[in-house]
Amino acid sequence: ASGRQKRHFMVVKFPLCDDKRQACRVCSIAYDMTDYEQVREALRQSEEKYRTMIQTSPDLIWLLDPEGRIQEANNASRELLGYEPDELKGMDFRQLFEPEAAEAHDRERVLPQLCGLRRGRARAPKLINERRQPPRSTSQLEVRLIPKDCTVCPPRHFELSACGLWRGMVFLGTMVVIRDTTERRKAEEELRESRELLAHTQAIGGIGGFTTNLDTRERKWTDELRRLLGVDG
Repeated sequence: ASGRQKRHFMVVKFPLCDDKRQACRVCSIAYDMTDYEQVREALRQSEEKYRTMIQTSPDLIWLLDPEGRIQEANNASRELLGYEPDELKGMDFRQLFEPEAAEAHDRERVLPQLCGLRRGRARAPKLINERRQPPRSTSQLEVRLIPKDCTVCPPRHFELSACGLWRGMVFLGTMVVIRDTTERRKAEEELRESRELLAHTQAIGGIGGFTTNLDTRERKWTDELRRLLGVDG
């Protein structure tokens, strides 16, 4: 009837024998699998949403196996590196980083160098093939990647975060997220140059200035105004 919940069953059938051990009847046992099917469907939908979110992300997202080979890659690799996601599968991550970055942040190369150092003497290394989990895992590591074709993909600046994936005590691999910071760094450089030009212009013209935050009444003075007024600090 309409409005009733659809239910799922698993049926097991087996023969029943008479005194002569001849099959005479069939017995059926039905197990209600509705709850199991609902959980499985919810899991499928969750995985679908998760995969859609990853594939539409503008950041590079890779899943590395314990040996450092790329198992999964999202669509951002096409725009940022010129690789189709399937081309990256099975590739060693070291092939995609400039040699200096790969050597300085490869777990297999870095950790042996730290053996024997007293605890606290060595800073926690930032690693690409990370095994640690947040908050101890790698974040905001500046790296340079090697595109498939340098004539098509111009040099870019990237920032990497990585963390280990575990199931109980079993290490499954590393989740790597790499963000393109080229435009941000360009804007920061332009802002720095503008501030330097403003400071140089003020020094030449003997002009100072200040700003006041109307909410906090905090006042900020330019270096030239401090110099003109003889104010330190």
